Amino acid sequence: MQIAEQERIASPTFVLAWVVSFLQFLAFYALVTTMAVYAVRQFAASDAGAGLASSAFVIGATVSRVVTGHVVDRFGKRRVLVVALVAVALSCTLYLVASSLPALVAVRMLHGASYAFASTAVMALAQAAIPDGRRAEATGHLALGTTLATAIGPALGLFLAGSIGYVWLFRATLGITVVSLVLGQVLEIMSPRDFLQNPKRWVDMLSRRDDDPADVHIYSCIPNFALDLAARYAAPETPNQYDFSGVHCILIGSESVTKPGVEAFVLSLIHI
Repeated sequence: MQIAEQERIASPTFVLAWVVSFLQFLAFYALVTTMAVYAVRQFAASDAGAGLASSAFVIGATVSRVVTGHVVDRFGKRRVLVVALVAVALSCTLYLVASSLPALVAVRMLHGASYAFASTAVMALAQAAIPDGRRAEATGHLALGTTLATAIGPALGLFLAGSIGYVWLFRATLGITVVSLVLGQVLEIMSPRDFLQNPKRWVDMLSRRDDDPADVHIYSCIPNFALDLAARYAAPETPNQYDFSGVHCILIGSESVTKPGVEAFVLSLIHI
């Protein structure tokens, strides 16, 4: 069996990261074009106050960007993404109950700050899933999501606000955020084709990482031939390259389990 020479860009992890990123930008553009008018209508805000209600999101995001990269590296991409998406969902909920202009500005800043952490983490996850030889091409696909959100978001926000009201606009952005949160929980998945293109990806997913909790439980289900491929193409270059202490179970199915395949995997990767 041969490994495909060129890895594809559209792995499940990359596609999910693209969708999460697109949804976050979509919510941003849907709200940024409507906040100034909402502040004037709801709270009789002055021109300056209405402008602040719109730009407070960017202020929160800009201030947070100073530390988002460090925090993602320090605590891990997946953990920061999930926490940030929870904070985004919370801020979208608070739009529905903000009862004054200062409260609205505070919610906008919280939304912007949490958005900055979420977007940094999801971009880091997407970049990690990109094959090295196609990084520029895949980065262009990521940027396409931002462009699409720029085109769709303002029209969506103005349509919802003008047709059925701001309450439904806030509910829609909350729904978008909840979808992002659900997708963020399953970002790390692998298709059979991705495994065949690079068996080492699967072994890396088995290995404990810095951002894994202490009590992480790792389970995997594979066909028998995957053991042979992993032993052949993912053998460690150094003795401590992998940490399988979090692996609780590997289920082998879809074909007969062979003793040579299991032994090759164990001797090549686990060294016992």
